[in-house]
Amino acid sequence: MTTSPKVTVVVPTYCSGERIYNVVKSLDAQNLTQAEFEVLYIDDGSPDETATELYHIAATRPNVRVFKLEHSGWPSSARNFGIETARGEYILFMDHDDELYPDSLSRGYDFASRNFADVLNGKEARTDQPKWALETYTADFDNAVDRADIHPLVPTNPHKLYRRQFLLDYDIRFPEGSRVLWEDVFFNLDVAKHAKVVSTMTSTPFYHWVQHGSNTSQTFTRNLRDYWAGLNEIFAATVVSLAEPGLAQQKSLMLAYQYSTRLIPALGPALWENDEGDVEFALLTARNLINEYLPEKFDSELSSYGRARARLVRAGEFDLLKQLVKIDAGMYGLAVCNDAAWHNNELEIRSTARWRTSSGKPLALRLADDGRILRVLPNELSNVLGVDLLDVTDDVYNARTTIGIKSRTSKITWLIPTTHRVEVLGSLGARADVTVRSTATLNVDNAAFGGPLKQGTWDFNAKNELFGVVNHRSLRSDKVTTPAIIHGRAIEAYVNKNGMLSLDMDQRIRTIARPNRNRPVQTVYSGWKELSVKIPLKKLTLKRTRLACSLQLGDHDVIPAVIENRGRGNFLYARISSTPGRYAIKVGANPSKMHDTGMSLVVRRFGRSELRKSTD
Repeated sequence: MTTSPKVTVVVPTYCSGERIYNVVKSLDAQNLTQAEFEVLYIDDGSPDETATELYHIAATRPNVRVFKLEHSGWPSSARNFGIETARGEYILFMDHDDELYPDSLSRGYDFASRNFADVLNGKEARTDQPKWALETYTADFDNAVDRADIHPLVPTNPHKLYRRQFLLDYDIRFPEGSRVLWEDVFFNLDVAKHAKVVSTMTSTPFYHWVQHGSNTSQTFTRNLRDYWAGLNEIFAATVVSLAEPGLAQQKSLMLAYQYSTRLIPALGPALWENDEGDVEFALLTARNLINEYLPEKFDSELSSYGRARARLVRAGEFDLLKQLVKIDAGMYGLAVCNDAAWHNNELEIRSTARWRTSSGKPLALRLADDGRILRVLPNELSNVLGVDLLDVTDDVYNARTTIGIKSRTSKITWLIPTTHRVEVLGSLGARADVTVRSTATLNVDNAAFGGPLKQGTWDFNAKNELFGVVNHRSLRSDKVTTPAIIHGRAIEAYVNKNGMLSLDMDQRIRTIARPNRNRPVQTVYSGWKELSVKIPLKKLTLKRTRLACSLQLGDHDVIPAVIENRGRGNFLYARISSTPGRYAIKVGANPSKMHDTGMSLVVRRFGRSELRKSTD
């Protein structure tokens, strides 16, 4: 490469196996030309054939370079080597089994360079978590440094574009060693200390963090002492790195983030499954961290359940904490779609979420005589927590369900505009039952952050929130909706084989053309041995519009067809051979994607035709 590329992609590898081709495939699909970006595969001394495979990959790609280092046991050394070796204006760190989207580098670079960003934080999806980082990707921010709701570098992994000269100027590197838990957090703390412009790009999906199960870092987080020792280092590093007065807000946001996402959740039920000595180490470390780094003002940002845990830890009431955690365990909200229907080219989804304990019972809440909603806890716990933490009235009425839609291919989740209504059922003095009713409106033309949903299959999900507990699950449904044609696109919301609500965009897995054998087929000769056929279809949400598609009858060639409503019902129009016979009907968006309708067209002499089930 004779000129400096726009982006250098740094990929540390170690015994990568076939998964490296996830990276290769997504990089080959980039909209940037090979001359505009380079790829550095940096192998950390793999004992297998990984390096040989990488040299084979590089042989046919002029923008790829391969390096083999001494084994270090962690990706930090390879990433640091990449920083020093890169030629690009920006550097992206990828894991060796992740994926980019086709527009990632082109749109990401344009967004970053336009704002002269030190860092670009692009919308990231995680395979196993539809809720992943949605609180960060709420809008496009040219510069998110002054955001007051969340730290601009969250999530604190390195899957971002970093301006190379910025990293070099401030000598920012990953901490090296064979066991450096959360090395990316320490790296990003150093970045936060010096960055003047951190851009957030939400409108274009940027990075897919692929999850296959366990990885090296996750293995270390399962070691309780490693986890809490590492967390202690993160809090200490946060205070030191962001000590400047001008960084006070960033420091508070980062401390609050670690508090709510790492410290408080780690005090859950799984903690007490460890050895007694390790549990004691964790609890003492937690109390020290809270007392040293987290004044009580940080508790106000926690959920009521989080505040209860924090109060018990501050007081050293570890036995009561164990009791409380056991009571809280297993709380979940389960949303069910009650109705889904098309109105004015939008899909309206009505759902109900009920909150339950792991045993399926309503939550331990009581409706007081004055209308307040109180937690029902053993007396000893109630006395220590106090009335302020037993009163969860505001928390209950702030419960919400937000409907989202997740691409089955890209794993990207978009939240849909949703309204909520909380209902608390029960008589005064008795147990209160919490239900959230919501209505979401899907407009396929702008659901993807103002842009249209892409072709493919999408799965609906429900983000249920109460007391700081977030359940983001697939949306259960038994409601069958009418297929629709919206602005020339075939769309169907349907119940998948797991009983969940899904959306098929542009007939990728099924056709919306369902022949209706209760109505007659209309034919007329239009040429020598040719019939113009008008096949009646079952109900569609279709208002005087048309959809071009493809039709195949039996083994005959695929021919063009049109689905249209001319005011007297929905029909499939095509010109077919008049040769008598029985032909299975297949319809699709294009000749390469045909779907069996389960119906056959029987053509008789003189062009008379009728519909039959394929199984008849």
